[in-house]
Amino acid sequence: GFDPVQFQHPKGVRAEMRKKFDIAPDEVVVAHAGYFLPVKAHETMIRAWKILADKGPTPRLFFFGDGELKSHCLRLTKKFGLSDRIVFHEVVSEFEKALSAFDIFLLPSLFEGMSRALVEAGLSGLALVATPVGGHPELYTDNENILFVEPENPEMLADAVGRVFLDPLLRETLGSNARKMLSAKLDIQKTVDTLENIYI
Repeated sequence: GFDPVQFQHPKGVRAEMRKKFDIAPDEVVVAHAGYFLPVKAHETMIRAWKILADKGPTPRLFFFGDGELKSHCLRLTKKFGLSDRIVFHEVVSEFEKALSAFDIFLLPSLFEGMSRALVEAGLSGLALVATPVGGHPELYTDNENILFVEPENPEMLADAVGRVFLDPLLRETLGSNARKMLSAKLDIQKTVDTLENIYI
């Protein structure tokens, strides 16, 4: 289980984290966290950003993590002229606090079990865009608390991100619904109480 209270920060924390990552107060920003491995589909995200950039205004995407494909992804980002739109960052401590700086969270993995990062982003109220792999379809509902996209489909990913980026109401609705649903289903205290009722 998770403790939803851990992801409810005072108002000043978002401003503090945005200052740390050099994000303007009114800028809509996107985050992804994960090792740079083929399964995490970083190249799909970079190609989606190229599609977005070719069409018009594009949010900045922050990659948090390290791994064997990081240098390849850096080269691809530079090749596509996206160095001002994609930011490569090291793994951060207090990830749940860092999440408060962002608005949208991406996880277009080829496969997952049940992503902890996606849950933490949802509990933080971020709008979620991810692939319906592993346990995700059992927990999340497409177009209600997440936007699902096909794996290895940069066009579909670009379209989904563009929708959330340009529509503040959709962004707010997805994030709010994800937070409510995850808080209800994964609250660690409720899990403990349920187990106590069963076994005690």
